Amino acid sequence: MPILNHISLAFDKREIVALVGHNGAGKTTLVRAILGLYPLTEGCITFDGTPIHELPPGKIQMVFQPPSAQLIGQTVFEELALTALQRDPAITRAQLDAFVQHYADMAQLTVPIETSVYELSGGQLQRLCIAQALASDAKVLLFDESFAPLDAGARTALRKQLRELADRHALTIVLITHDMEDVLIADKVVILDSGEVRLATDPQTFFYGECGENGQTPFCAARGFRPPYVVEAALAANRRFGLSIRPLSEEELAEELLHVHALVH
Repeated sequence: MPILNHISLAFDKREIVALVGHNGAGKTTLVRAILGLYPLTEGCITFDGTPIHELPPGKIQMVFQPPSAQLIGQTVFEELALTALQRDPAITRAQLDAFVQHYADMAQLTVPIETSVYELSGGQLQRLCIAQALASDAKVLLFDESFAPLDAGARTALRKQLRELADRHALTIVLITHDMEDVLIADKVVILDSGEVRLATDPQTFFYGECGENGQTPFCAARGFRPPYVVEAALAANRRFGLSIRPLSEEELAEELLHVHALVH
C-alpha cells in the first residue's frame, strides 16, 4: 500500500514551504524521505540536480519534535563544537570558539555558550538546533511540528527568524504544521491527503481562493482548516460588505509605508 503516491514537487532557494494535511496524510513520511531516512520504491529526490544520497553530509537537516532528542552535546558550546570538528578536525581552539559564537549569533541564541542544554527554554532549544544545522552548512531545513510546544511569543519570534534566514542565506525551509499562522510566512502551501498532493499554491490562493459548486468556499476551509484570525476577519468583511480586501504581505506593507512616507514629505 503506497504511503506516498506520485508526489512531484519543486522547492526553490529562499522559499518557505508550509506542508499541511490532517493526521495520516503522509507529511512526516515525505520530509523523512527528503532527509534520506526512508528509501523510495520509485522516483528520485534531488538537490540542484544531485540525488540526495550523493550529497555531502549535512546539506539537508531536520529539527525533530522534541528538538532535545537530537542533541548530543551537554552544552551549547559542545553541540556546535562537535559540528565544527566534523567539518574540520584540525580546527584550533580560538577558531572553535569563534565558530561556535558565530553560529549561535546567527541563530539569535543569546545565552552564554557554556550554558547547559538542559537549562534552555523550548525556543532556545529550537535556535540551538537551527544553529547546528547552519553550522553543518545546511541548505535545506525541515521542521516537523517543531513549533507546537512553544508559547505564542516564541512561535512568532521563530517565524520571523526563519523568514530572515531563508532570505539572507538562500535556504529552503519546509514546515510541517497544523498552525495556520505558520502558513502566513510561507511562499508556498502544499496540501497532502492520503499520500497525494491535493493542492500546491501560494498562501493568498489558499486562504482567499474559492472553490466548490457555489464558488464561495475558500480552499483553506474546504480542506478542513481554520484560517488565522486576521484572515477570518478579512473574509467576514468581504462577505458582509461585498469587499475584496485581504491583509497585506510584509513586502506589500513595506511598499505602502514607503508610499505614505513619500506623500507626507
